Amino acid sequence: MLPCSDCLPHVHRPHDPGHDHGHDVPRPSTLPPPQSQQQPSAATGSSNLPLLRCGPLLRYCGTDYPDEHGESGVPMWRGSVLLVVANAGAGLEGVRHKVPEVLFTGEVVSGNRNGAWSGGIGGSRMREELDGGIGFAIEREREVEVAGEYSLLSTPPLHATHPPLLNVRSAEYSEGQIYTDEEGHRRRLVRAKPKLILEEENVFGYRYDICVALESVERRVTYLVCEVERVVYVDDKEEKEKEEKEKGKEEEEEEGKSNQDNSNEKPTPPLPTTTTPLLTSFHLPTSHSTMRLIFHSCNGFSLNTPLTTFTGPVLFRSLLPLLTSPTTSPHLLLGGGDQIYSDAIRTSGPLSHWANLTNPSKRKKYSYTPDLAQQVNSWYRENYISWYATRPFSDVSGRIPMMNMWDDHDIIDGWGSYTDHFMQCPVFLGVGSAAWRYYMVFQHHTPPEGEGEGEDESWVLSPNKGRYITQHGRSIYARLGRSIALLALDARTERTRHVICPPETYDAVFARLERELTRAAAGGEQPIKHILILLGVPIAYPRLVWLEMILRSPVVGVLKFLNKRFGVAGKLFNHFDGEVDILDDLDDHWAARVHKKERAALINRWQALARTYSVRVSILSGDVHLAAVGRFYTRVPKGLGFGEEEEEVRRLRRDWRYTPNIISSAITNMPPPGSVAALLARRNKVHRFDGECLETMCGVFGEDIDGRERIGRERLLMPRRNYCVIMMVGERKGMENGGEVSGLWVELRVESKTGDWGGGTKGYGFVVPRLVMQEERERG
Repeated sequence: MLPCSDCLPHVHRPHDPGHDHGHDVPRPSTLPPPQSQQQPSAATGSSNLPLLRCGPLLRYCGTDYPDEHGESGVPMWRGSVLLVVANAGAGLEGVRHKVPEVLFTGEVVSGNRNGAWSGGIGGSRMREELDGGIGFAIEREREVEVAGEYSLLSTPPLHATHPPLLNVRSAEYSEGQIYTDEEGHRRRLVRAKPKLILEEENVFGYRYDICVALESVERRVTYLVCEVERVVYVDDKEEKEKEEKEKGKEEEEEEGKSNQDNSNEKPTPPLPTTTTPLLTSFHLPTSHSTMRLIFHSCNGFSLNTPLTTFTGPVLFRSLLPLLTSPTTSPHLLLGGGDQIYSDAIRTSGPLSHWANLTNPSKRKKYSYTPDLAQQVNSWYRENYISWYATRPFSDVSGRIPMMNMWDDHDIIDGWGSYTDHFMQCPVFLGVGSAAWRYYMVFQHHTPPEGEGEGEDESWVLSPNKGRYITQHGRSIYARLGRSIALLALDARTERTRHVICPPETYDAVFARLERELTRAAAGGEQPIKHILILLGVPIAYPRLVWLEMILRSPVVGVLKFLNKRFGVAGKLFNHFDGEVDILDDLDDHWAARVHKKERAALINRWQALARTYSVRVSILSGDVHLAAVGRFYTRVPKGLGFGEEEEEVRRLRRDWRYTPNIISSAITNMPPPGSVAALLARRNKVHRFDGECLETMCGVFGEDIDGRERIGRERLLMPRRNYCVIMMVGERKGMENGGEVSGLWVELRVESKTGDWGGGTKGYGFVVPRLVMQEERERG
């Protein structure tokens, strides 16, 4: 977890699971009351409809290409929808509630119906289907101005309308009826079968599996959520800010008067609800193309983040204009770790008493009672419900399918990198179990205990269970269209202070990669051109061994003794095992002394894979709250030097060692100060990995967000909130007829103005060339 404002100095920033539920994140002076104090309006009486508390959340599982398996047919996209409801009965067989329904559009039953969607972008309505179909009339929401550039995805207008959640005006629907989508295609509605995967404390999680055939053109999948009562939120920011200003004036006037009795205070008004079905959609690539994906990490706040400056997950708002068309919409929202922050459990949650014990040995022996376990479970669940219902993140999480891999903050800060005797204490073992439970439900739509015989084939299960989380590690393999494959390595479930993943786990994930690459190439040409390996923590990054050596010196050992006995230098040591506060962050990094051999073995394995199968490997990482790009590459013999840019590209195209480490962090959390980024940049140099391979950082940030030129080491790191767009070069606007064939276009989108509610971004892009050495060897 270096470098970030969590480290130098180590500061914590909270997320209260009670606030921000379902709203655009308000300013701190007007934070809504905790969720327990917010009540919906009167229920619908005899309808027995459950209240939708969170969702819909979309998950991507994978795409099956039958022609590569010796089968006939079309590629099938697999995913799911998660709904979390309350006020329900005892499950699918209960009599006290109706189970929510999800219907989605399946195959085309006739050709286009021109004119089915009129008016283009902004304030248009769906015409009624006249010949036996559904009479849906849909109102677009207000226009939303989104600042920023959109050169990355076909440049939609800056003033674009988005319908994150639309209301169906007519509830006459059923499976098998015909629905005309926005592109004029007439499709049959298919009912997704519900599966209950969570049932506790009057909260129920239902998963709905969706399997859709990819077509020759990019397509929209429309789906309806029915049989629920859901809260309706004001979505007009200007109106909301006006109300806040008026409220502030009233409060100032009241302060000038005499104090009134607290009994005269107005209670929080109930939230309005509706029972009309919810209509929304997502988009799929063609059967022969690759996905446009958004990679991000650190979607949440550490403790003590100044929310007056960093106003929630606003960068997701910049994605909303892209969702109006199949030709611009991203196909995947890839989470690289810390999709939620759970650190507040030790400050304002049920572990606050335990964390405030001054003696680490008392914390280690603290009893994890059944009552405390229930409180911890409830806290993690409510934290997910609150944050995943926060807009504008919730506006895209039901419209762009997600695929996630966790990191430490999904559990608790530094998980796995503390001393073994502390990681084995009852409270920390309980925390790991609770975090796993809700990580599986909310991020993977999977029962905490797994599916048994019906495990999704995207999972790559570790042979052994973790030491502190007694579950098999769950890495992920998935095709992201024809030309890209993803391997997300689970680097937390089995982590200890000395091991990130055991050798058996690496054997399992690379065996899966080799099997899939061999299968894909069975027809002759290798269709997979790029492999993305997701590692939560960067592997090509400025070294901090000097800091590690200082913090492990005898002088710090004396301070540690004085802290334990007399409380000296309390802020230098963490609240868990009493070690120096940022040592867990240092031990998290691949370049830490304890991980050097494991790091080298991993690099050698992916380079061998690239060379054998002629695929380009790129690494995706987050964690450090900076945007950056590191790289591994073959050493150029002395005297050759670097030639013209065109020659350099040709050389990289043939270099199987060339591996960029794309670092995108954080999309929501606070970046480190510029001074910390400058310190790290000064520590960058060219490292020799082995006799032929070098590694260093790349200067991709040639100018600042205001156009000012960045020179020298300033080009290496960008300490601003950001996310990353990845797509094939030929699918980027303006490059269809030129550029690197089958290369990846990578664009880091950096926040233009800190805390701007519009979510405006500036792009910094480059091309990752495909590896062509196999083709040259065959021609030779």
